[in-house]
Amino acid sequence: LLINMTSKDVKPILTDLVQACEILPPTYQALHYHAQTDSLAYFCSANNSLLILDQADYNIQATIVFQLRDLWSIFKLSTDGANIAILLMGEFYTSSPLNSILIKVDMQTKKVVSQIVFNQGLGVDEAVVAFASNKNFAYIATNRMEGQTIATTVYLLYSLGNTYQLAPLRTFST
Repeated sequence: LLINMTSKDVKPILTDLVQACEILPPTYQALHYHAQTDSLAYFCSANNSLLILDQADYNIQATIVFQLRDLWSIFKLSTDGANIAILLMGEFYTSSPLNSILIKVDMQTKKVVSQIVFNQGLGVDEAVVAFASNKNFAYIATNRMEGQTIATTVYLLYSLGNTYQLAPLRTFST
């Protein structure tokens, strides 16, 4: 919905885009505003692409398609400096989860700058469920089932292009 705070008017936007792009109702918001480049982006899970939208009429200005085998209905978008980071995830609480994938797109060049498949350095049935970064560091969080509880581990992420190393920081259970 687009809310005009002055007039208090509300109108639906992106209706056609949402219908064309959503496989399932998204777990997280598919729309992301990247302040550094004043860009509005939408992740289309029906074809694994990042759509850059015109902020005046919400038409698609550019499409960045990711070459992936699977369709990802669970994803998170976040800002990572000049990049948008897209974390694609399988089901959260299952044995044998899909490997999570982190894709970073440079919003100035509109090109993929890295694509990390989290398939090493994790425990059995451990899945990446969150990514965060600041100016100096990047972190991931993982979940794994341990009987009736969920163990969450936060790692410091060292990445170089499409490769990475993890350093565990803290684990807790719920």
